Amino acid sequence: MKTDDREQQRQAAIAEHARATEPIIAELRALGFEVATLDELRRSGKNYSRAVPVLINWLPKVQGLDVKESIIRTLSVPWAKGVATRVVLDEFYKSPTEAMNFRWAVGNAMEVIADEAVAGELLEIVANPSNGMARQMFVMALGKIGSSASIPVLLGLLRQEEVAGHAVDALGRLQAVEATEELQRLAAHGKPWVRKAAAKALARIAKAAS
Repeated sequence: MKTDDREQQRQAAIAEHARATEPIIAELRALGFEVATLDELRRSGKNYSRAVPVLINWLPKVQGLDVKESIIRTLSVPWAKGVATRVVLDEFYKSPTEAMNFRWAVGNAMEVIADEAVAGELLEIVANPSNGMARQMFVMALGKIGSSASIPVLLGLLRQEEVAGHAVDALGRLQAVEATEELQRLAAHGKPWVRKAAAKALARIAKAAS
């Protein structure tokens, strides 16, 4: 494909995205949020909790995965925790398995907004290898939720390269003493960030045990 053709396609996608989000932006402006895009709202650095109900309402209504992902990323904020969790997680189940980046974005949202109420569902998602790399941030979410019930599943994930480093982080947050031996093994992992995560996890566990 020629460069000009790719640029035309990119511009067409931008225009279509703007058209699809126009009614959402109109509702946000009616609430006093003077933004042109959802990304602008997300990056504003302001608490936009009053916008959350609007975003929740539109998420299941819009069709394109790109628009859904924009809404989900905009809902990936602390003040949407527990409020938007259900509607965002439902989008994971609706999405095609090959939409890996979109499903990863849902997991990224869960890392911020998930709570104990959905912990069981997150465990099922991360335990299913067919979910691939999309599981990564779901694993991180389990560490943040803090349920010790997730430790056996997370221990099993330490042997799966796609999610091993993320499981290391989660087990460290959970101060899982039973993971010590495996974490020591991963302290010599080929990827520097995994080695660093393992060292940090071991330090957390040692501190908890002292």
